[in-house]
Amino acid sequence: MAHYERKAVKILEKKGFTNIKVSEESFDFTAEKEGIKYCIEVKGTGQLGVMGRYIVPSHELKALYMHYLLKDTQKALLMFVDDYDNYCIFQMVDGFMI
Repeated sequence: MAHYERKAVKILEKKGFTNIKVSEESFDFTAEKEGIKYCIEVKGTGQLGVMGRYIVPSHELKALYMHYLLKDTQKALLMFVDDYDNYCIFQMVDGFMI
C-alpha cells in the first residue's frame, strides 16, 4: 500500500468509515459508513498540499463512475491527501464530483 493510501485509511477511519479494504477493481478501496458502501479513489498531492494542482486521469474517473453506475447500492468518492495530513473528499453524483 502506498504512503498516501495509508494516510487515507487513517483519515477514513477517523471519519467513521469501517471495513476498509484494498479494492480488486480499478480504484483503491472499498469501505462502509452508516450502512452505505463506498468505492474510493485516492490521490496524493505531495508537498503542494490539497489545494495544489492535480490532474486525475480521465480513465480513472470513468472506471470509478462505471463501477458506481453498475452498483447502485454504492457511492463513489475521490479523495486527495497531502504530506501535511490535509485532505479533501469529493462524492460523485450523476457523473460529476461535488
